[in-house]
Amino acid sequence: MGAIIASDVSITAAGAIRWTGTATTNRHTVLEFIQFLMDKQDDAQAAGDDLLDITVDTPFNRSTDQILTLNSPFNIDDTFALHLYDGSVVQTTNGGETRWSGLNIIGPVETGTEYMILQNGKVLPSFWGTGINPEASPSLVFSRHLIKSKVGGAEIDGARITVLARELGDQFRRFAVTLGTGNSVAAIGNGSDIFNAKVEATLAGYTTITNVEGFQEIDIDGTGASGQEYYSQWNKAALAINDVYERSKWISQRAHVTDLTTTAAGNNRVVENATIVGQGQSFIPLSGTEKLTEARLQIKNGGGTPTGTLYCELWDSNDAGVGTAVPTGASLARSEDVLASHITSTYEEVIFRFNRYNPTTGVDQLVGLDLANAEYFMVLRNDAGDGSNFFHVDSASSSTDATQGSAVDTSGTWGTASVNDIQLTVKSSPVIHGLPGEIFQGINIDVGFDAEAGTGIIEDTILMWGTKVTYDGLASGPFRPGEQLTFKTGSTLKAGGEVLYDDGVDEILVSLDTQSALTDDDIISTVRGSSETTAVINATIVDDDKSGGEGILLAWDDNTGSGEAYIQVISGNNPVDNNLLRVSDLTEDPLVSYLTATSTIVTRTINPEFLGTSTGSNIIGTYGIGFELLDVGASDRFTSLDDSSRTPPNNVIFTVSGLISGEDRVLVGPRTGSALDVGQWQVSTTLNDGIAGTPEVTLVIKTGTDTVPVTAAKINHPTTGIGAGNSRLRIKRDDGIYARIPYDSFATPNFTLGTPDTGVTNLSVVGNDTFTRAAGSFLDDGFEKGCVFATTGFTTGTNNSTYVALSVTATGIVPTDTTDVVTEAAGSNEQIQSTGWEFNNGDSSTDTGNATANNQVFLAYIDVLADATSETFTGVHTSSNDRTLFVRVRDGGGTPIKTFESSSAQFLSTAQTVAAIRTSDA
Repeated sequence: MGAIIASDVSITAAGAIRWTGTATTNRHTVLEFIQFLMDKQDDAQAAGDDLLDITVDTPFNRSTDQILTLNSPFNIDDTFALHLYDGSVVQTTNGGETRWSGLNIIGPVETGTEYMILQNGKVLPSFWGTGINPEASPSLVFSRHLIKSKVGGAEIDGARITVLARELGDQFRRFAVTLGTGNSVAAIGNGSDIFNAKVEATLAGYTTITNVEGFQEIDIDGTGASGQEYYSQWNKAALAINDVYERSKWISQRAHVTDLTTTAAGNNRVVENATIVGQGQSFIPLSGTEKLTEARLQIKNGGGTPTGTLYCELWDSNDAGVGTAVPTGASLARSEDVLASHITSTYEEVIFRFNRYNPTTGVDQLVGLDLANAEYFMVLRNDAGDGSNFFHVDSASSSTDATQGSAVDTSGTWGTASVNDIQLTVKSSPVIHGLPGEIFQGINIDVGFDAEAGTGIIEDTILMWGTKVTYDGLASGPFRPGEQLTFKTGSTLKAGGEVLYDDGVDEILVSLDTQSALTDDDIISTVRGSSETTAVINATIVDDDKSGGEGILLAWDDNTGSGEAYIQVISGNNPVDNNLLRVSDLTEDPLVSYLTATSTIVTRTINPEFLGTSTGSNIIGTYGIGFELLDVGASDRFTSLDDSSRTPPNNVIFTVSGLISGEDRVLVGPRTGSALDVGQWQVSTTLNDGIAGTPEVTLVIKTGTDTVPVTAAKINHPTTGIGAGNSRLRIKRDDGIYARIPYDSFATPNFTLGTPDTGVTNLSVVGNDTFTRAAGSFLDDGFEKGCVFATTGFTTGTNNSTYVALSVTATGIVPTDTTDVVTEAAGSNEQIQSTGWEFNNGDSSTDTGNATANNQVFLAYIDVLADATSETFTGVHTSSNDRTLFVRVRDGGGTPIKTFESSSAQFLSTAQTVAAIRTSDA
């Protein structure tokens, strides 16, 4: 930029070099800083606030134009480092090395890209915006600045960072960097993602897309689920598969704005003048559960020379209403600190990041960062002000949002200040696997384990591994998880590291940045710069020869004491043989609950988009990503947790369109000639049991017009026909009625009959004869006439029994025997669960009829009352299982039609649609 202006910098007699300029946009290369110091050190006599001249010891060593070492006691702070780029600065702090490393970002990137820097499990405040200090064209370096990589002798996460570009609509990029002296580079050049064109609001609304998290087996390739292991199962619902890809990018994009208030008008609100100790502004996040990630406020020096740090707190609201609501309870979470020296005399945006650990207590606050669609308060504080030294936060001169208000903490008592909303921007990130989506990346390591101690191993929680040390002589404790510390013998530095856990008594877990032989009586100390926590090693040292780190347990294959743990490492080094993978202290005591790692440890490549790659119509999934079987097809590719490539079968969708929801009854079955083939199979083993014995749960079939056993190549029906699925069995009873019965699975020649279940919910009894529900559908669950079901959780004891369904609607089930059924209001713990099917009840109630051997059976591929304008089924197509289908649509409702039938429909290798012709029969 040019020579440093003398008035922008002060140098004290103690060697403190500080930025005093009013313009934060003044930035300089490390070489320009060197030249500034050179100019000052040859002055005849110091003047003003620059106390450096010829009489002072040499303040620095210059290795190159980009590598500067400040000699003790000369030092800069984090604020000064914000004004430097193109090089590194090293100094001595608390007897150890502190280093700010140069970082150059290489593009080109799409317009508006605000890249993220992930360090030690945290996203750093993006003071660089969309790029600062670019090199002149034609260079592709569009941003240069410094990143703190070492403090007081302790490397910050081994000086490792990850640079991420995660803007919705653009290609995601990821670049891992190890920082040092001079400059390091990260190349994140990208372009527009043509398969991610939908806008934020649209993708936020795709809430029907679901993901089952954790270890599971999924029959992706159609050969059976056993051995096909995944950590994630996505379901696209009625949307396209590319919509899942776009939704996954929405989840993992850089944190988005969850709420913002007014554009301020220069109305100064005091922060910490010994009377006003906090300023609060209400906000209401987006719908759905997200994690708070940051707050942005306009702040300036309000009076004197404020000191200390500024920070934000998240509070719940008492929901008293606009103009009267104030924070209530206790703080839910606290942001990272911002140095007072960072604030100037003019209003500028200040970024407050919220991370996993509370920086003042070390308490894991990840759960406290959860935001629901309700009112909260963001509170701004500074604990070091007085009547002459304080800050101002910018606000409007009136209330500009009818749904929000502000509050003032006056000496510990909250009061309202509704007439001037504070300018506030709050950002959040959707939750996935318990993490903010913006830092989720997927599995990067598989760790075998051969021993398990204690309890509390839970998927989607944090595991930690490292060195365990027993200590005594604790002063100013406890040690805070997430902060750096050092081990010294006398004044000699032996190792740096990070606190993982402290029991607050005499044991600590640390992640060493270098393996070191620690010894009894070594001094343990934090490197905060003031109010240090210290202790002395007391004999016991475990695993100081092993790496340390933390990771989220995404999947856990537990074979009773041995198995595999699938982890995304979020800080530190990967585990090694015999590392103890300890549980988070939120679930159990990490000192006694852990997995013992084996030497079977495999690293996995992380894709910038955690889900995988989309072609627009197909997905190439990353390691361990799975989908609901019927959502994918032969052109999709997946990789299971055994690193095997899995190709789905050709899942083909057959559609009947042109329907009226709630009126049309739709039946699609096999066809023989031009008629419905009701004899597709025959009953092989008579169905004649029920409530008086053991309800029937299995249908055994034999050859009809279709042969049995059915070869895999001939099976093209849905794998299940229950719940919201459209397929059902039709079994001819001896009375001639074709019973409609769901099925859970099929393995030739057996169908496992469906056992629908409401789950624990709110159910009632009306009219002394009908079990009812206000939400959900008995029919969608799979209940039908003849279903044997058990009721539990009802207040009236006689309502808890076993029954047979005489009739079933979406909202009610009438049993065949209502003798002891009593009217009862809905509670919250009732459940109706099927135990099988009635074919001969034998108890003098309505007999639903046997299904004798040789009775006809067919599969109704679609057998529903339409609840949309089209209905579908999905089956597997092979080269030898084309099938002729019969389609029937009837409507006797408000807009009756003549029966529509199609005797030319087919199930083929590509999607087929039959449009119902609506000929009025009014």
